[in-house]
Amino acid sequence: MAGLDYAAKLDGVKVFHAGTSKRDGLTTQLGGACWRTARAAELQTAVERAYEACAKISFDGAHYRKDIAARALKKK
Repeated sequence: MAGLDYAAKLDGVKVFHAGTSKRDGLTTQLGGACWRTARAAELQTAVERAYEACAKISFDGAHYRKDIAARALKKK
């Protein structure tokens, strides 16, 4: 798993993970998951930070949702 250090340094971003193991670095185990959260004064800024963190964290088979806060952004 790469990019965790970068993502952790982004303003307002917090990274959580489960189903991971710390062997030869951090690795995923059978459907391991990694959650990125972001906070900002404006929702759009928080969404941009969350996607920036998603883009930086990578591992074999990694994928992420492309609809972060979509409903909330539609209401504006």
